[in-house]
Amino acid sequence: SKKDPEAEGFQVIPKRWIVERTFAWLSNFRRMSKDYEHSPLTSKTNIFFDMITVMLSYLNDFKTGSEEVTYESYLFCSSEGFLYYAP
Repeated sequence: SKKDPEAEGFQVIPKRWIVERTFAWLSNFRRMSKDYEHSPLTSKTNIFFDMITVMLSYLNDFKTGSEEVTYESYLFCSSEGFLYYAP
């Protein structure tokens, strides 16, 4: 998707906006700032778990029953590649 040549000023290009926003979220993780990995599979796994962490952060305001789901209740270890719930 390219910018309309007749349009003036700033215009949001929807699909590009989604991609740029996703890259901005991933840039919050130190490990994603540079390509430290030797294997593409390891990089893909890190992206997968980092995006899970981003999605879990949105659960911070939601409640399930009487128990509040908080970001702190999820333990995430990037170097180990584990994600598990710890109530």
